[in-house]
Amino acid sequence: MRFAMVAAIFFVCTLPCRAAELSDMYPRSALEADAQRLQTAVRKIYTLGLVPTLTAAERNELGEVTFHFPMPEAGDDPLNFYAYRGEDGKAHVVMPVLSL
Repeated sequence: MRFAMVAAIFFVCTLPCRAAELSDMYPRSALEADAQRLQTAVRKIYTLGLVPTLTAAERNELGEVTFHFPMPEAGDDPLNFYAYRGEDGKAHVVMPVLSL
């Protein structure tokens, strides 16, 4: 009897679990309400915290940085941060609102 109970518990614990939809972690209304505050905070950290630590050569090489803060779509990963340099040569940083 004990073996059957242990086997049943093991079986139940090893069943595949459906992953939660992370884009639904917060209600969209809450994200929209906080988006501006979070975007302002990120830009302030960049302007006051990061830029002053760069050398003149680093600032020149980095150039203008444009931040993008997309709202989540179904299936989005909240850790989907990335950066790229556009065709215009400008640096772009993408930080999903859900991850902030």
